[in-house]
Amino acid sequence: MQDKHSSRKRQNTKAQAKGAYRFDEQVSRWGNQIADIGIRATGYLLFALAVVLLIMNLACFAYLIFNTETVVYEWGISIPKILYCAGAIGLLYWLYHTDFLKRVPLSVLEKGLYIFIASASVLWIFMTYDIPKHDPQYLLEAAEEFLRDDYRHLTGADSYFQRYPYQLPFTFFVEQVYRITGPGRHMLIKLFNICCMIGIYRCMAKISYLFLSDEKDKKIAVLLLFTCWQPIFWTTFTYPLTPSLFCIFLSVSYFLTYLHSAQPGKISTLLFSGLCLGLAILLKSNMWISWIALGIVIFLVLCKQRNWKILLVPLVSVLLVTVGGAFINLHYESRSGIPIGKGTPGIVWIAMGLQESGRAPGWYNGFPPSIMKSENYDLDAVSEVAGESIKDSLRHFANHPKYMLEFFIKKEVSQWCEPTWECFFFSSAGREHEKPLNHLTNSVYNGTAHQGLLFLFHGFQIIWIFGFVCALFPVKGRKVAPESLILPLAILGGFLCHTFWEGKSQYIFPYYMMMLPCAIQGYSSFFSRIQEKAANMKQAPAVEK
Repeated sequence: MQDKHSSRKRQNTKAQAKGAYRFDEQVSRWGNQIADIGIRATGYLLFALAVVLLIMNLACFAYLIFNTETVVYEWGISIPKILYCAGAIGLLYWLYHTDFLKRVPLSVLEKGLYIFIASASVLWIFMTYDIPKHDPQYLLEAAEEFLRDDYRHLTGADSYFQRYPYQLPFTFFVEQVYRITGPGRHMLIKLFNICCMIGIYRCMAKISYLFLSDEKDKKIAVLLLFTCWQPIFWTTFTYPLTPSLFCIFLSVSYFLTYLHSAQPGKISTLLFSGLCLGLAILLKSNMWISWIALGIVIFLVLCKQRNWKILLVPLVSVLLVTVGGAFINLHYESRSGIPIGKGTPGIVWIAMGLQESGRAPGWYNGFPPSIMKSENYDLDAVSEVAGESIKDSLRHFANHPKYMLEFFIKKEVSQWCEPTWECFFFSSAGREHEKPLNHLTNSVYNGTAHQGLLFLFHGFQIIWIFGFVCALFPVKGRKVAPESLILPLAILGGFLCHTFWEGKSQYIFPYYMMMLPCAIQGYSSFFSRIQEKAANMKQAPAVEK
């Protein structure tokens, strides 16, 4: 009797285990199906975005009037630019199929890239000797004043940091630098920008290598990175955008390294990735777009493999932003005795993004400070007025669809087809400089060299977008890893955000940099397909014979 009971118990246990196994198997199957559908749908959406960007840049070119943010549009396809891009892609293809690159070690190419970026950036900084103006000026001046316990930038509802408190983390960083080096050393911040820029290029190369197996492909990747020159001119801009972008790339590279590890990755890798992501958001709040992109990818990865450890990245980043932001605010509140407000409501920037401007549709037009002042800095009243402004804009768009189409086309073109990303506007010849500018510097700002650089920059941009299209081109049977969508999703988020938010071509800078690793993978795939088709065509006559 006891044996029968034991036997029945064992049978029940086996049945339960078998049922649990079937349930887990079914959940796994559902998860894979959800992930595959999500990846496929996201891929089509991103491919559509890439095609739109390519068409825009082929059909239009936008540039800024010297020493202003006023956008000028040149509509129509430029044959010389198309020929230049075709020639550059042809050169890459030739290098891909010759033994020329075999003679040059990958490490030598990488070092050459970093030396080129560093030396060109240092040269540009010492060619301009520009004095920071506008937002960079406020941030650096405030850091000096805080050292002297002067808190005028916190005093009053109309003060800079009461309107833009999200800028305090960068000022806190600069203040700590000034404590060590002495106040007014803004040249050190520019040199720090160069270090961050080299880090960005290193991370772009590293991210590309994770998706490339052939040494030849990796060398082509470095050569393509050589075509990205705009950041060299960005190093004079003492603003948190470059450091925050470096942190984003560092976070993504460590997250991908963890997922691509042959053995189970270390948790410390995920923790560091989360800290970098949180620091990026702390320095520049629009990096929440990258956080959302990472969150979508993590969801897709978890559907395929339930590795819950990867949730550490978004959780640690949120914790750092929350604690770090509160600490910096409390730090300055305790020192100054002045409470720090919430700043200009985000809805105000959306309202302005749907308005006309003398610069370009949706660009800065003075609406935020004027509405804050008119409503006596009552944030609830400001939000209400901004909401009404959005409703008025949407009603006007609905009643005038042709105007709406022109508005958004011009707004997108002014941002995504202006290939300098305002790198010359930040330290232009019309601003103050510590030393007189030489002939070459003036030419780069507003002369023959400037026109040549505009041509090259826009050509480079078209080449990158074409690679981006190739990377996302739907190929039957090709498996797409969900983690490869992190940067493309961030680009999509940036496109959607700045369609309605305040427009500016400088805001697009991070997304074109994010496009480069994707473009590199695209060219690798594109050249491989051409090589396969050529090999098949050679074999076909032999088979017929």
